Amino acid sequence: MKEKLDPDNRMAIVNYRLERAHETLKEADFAYCDLALVNTLRPRAEAFIEAVEKLTLEEK
Repeated sequence: MKEKLDPDNRMAIVNYRLERAHETLKEADFAYCDLALVNTLRPRAEAFIEAVEKLTLEEK
């Protein structure tokens, strides 16, 4: 769907999805994870989000 949108609207959708991903990470319930798993997963997830943000900024 987003491929059919003009660049401004496409970027708005991408930015919205990135913001939701950030909020999901902030609100994630790690109650069932031990510290080692959290320390493994969170940096990888944050690195992925940062890489996607970088790619979207390069498109501008």
